[in-house]
Amino acid sequence: MRDCMRIYKVLILLLLSFKCYAENISVGVGIHPTTFNGTTDELVTLLKKYNIGTTRTDYPWSSVERVKGKFSPGNAKLESFVNISSENGIKPLIILDYGNPLYEEATKENPKRKPTTQNTISAFTKYAVWTVNHFGSKVSMYEIWNEWVQGSGKINLKAGSSYESAKMYAKLVSETCSAIKKTSSDKKVIIGSTSPSDRNELKWLSLVLKDKGVLTCIDGISLHIYASSPTKKLIPEKTVTAVMLFQNYIRNELNIGYNLPIYITEIGVPSIENDNYTENDIRSYFEYIVKNFSKLGYVKGIWWYDFINDGVDKNKKEHNFGILREDLAEKPIGESMKINKILAK
Repeated sequence: MRDCMRIYKVLILLLLSFKCYAENISVGVGIHPTTFNGTTDELVTLLKKYNIGTTRTDYPWSSVERVKGKFSPGNAKLESFVNISSENGIKPLIILDYGNPLYEEATKENPKRKPTTQNTISAFTKYAVWTVNHFGSKVSMYEIWNEWVQGSGKINLKAGSSYESAKMYAKLVSETCSAIKKTSSDKKVIIGSTSPSDRNELKWLSLVLKDKGVLTCIDGISLHIYASSPTKKLIPEKTVTAVMLFQNYIRNELNIGYNLPIYITEIGVPSIENDNYTENDIRSYFEYIVKNFSKLGYVKGIWWYDFINDGVDKNKKEHNFGILREDLAEKPIGESMKINKILAK
């Protein structure tokens, strides 16, 4: 009997391992469809040219609830993008964010209008449910908020990663996730959007995950990785190791015997002139992380930030994260994005 049980356990582990590696990792981009100069059809055609299978974008609460309790579709260009990209086999990851001036005032301590009361959390939950119903089968995955910790403002990062902050976010997550699952049980819900290497954010996230109703509802953790800057060499091995260490840390903190699914929803390197790396180095970095995150099994998705440069200043880091330049000219990384499915095998 014991031998049978041992064989059974081994078979289960093998099946779980097979499932982990059989699911191809999703590779996509962060995108700002409302600021694209062309038509939605042109944007989707461009995404298809680069074999991009998924995109990540905000669906702001304040744009769909402009009168308390009344919801209507937001930005027309954003609505069009979600619809047309979905019809073309590009899966949208929708971020449910940020605050709404109908419920919270923007302050120095709370510039993104994070929910601070039960009333605001309840209102946010209604917005989330409306959004899930609105998009139906067109959207299969939602992320609850974007960078909650940073949403306290640069002068209040300690407050953003405090115990009180973790408890408030956990409450928002548990209530919103539960409501989404009751509305449509097949929707995936991810949370976090934290760094895997920042100690304060690690402690904050572990507090969130330990809160009742969070871990039992969510489908994975969202990570943001900007381990590179023009003042440093690109070390892709360090990036992959950081995620492996994060997984071990969370497993130990939560005392669980399994890996949590991880979605790297933002990762990128700015292509500005410097003495430490070139645009070809960025391409090599991208290829390495896609290949090696795929091997881990528990990393389910990578969204490179971002698709198109956000500005024209060649010396400004924030303007130069795109796979494409602002005029849509291709950077070297573009050729690697075209073969992302091959890299991910």
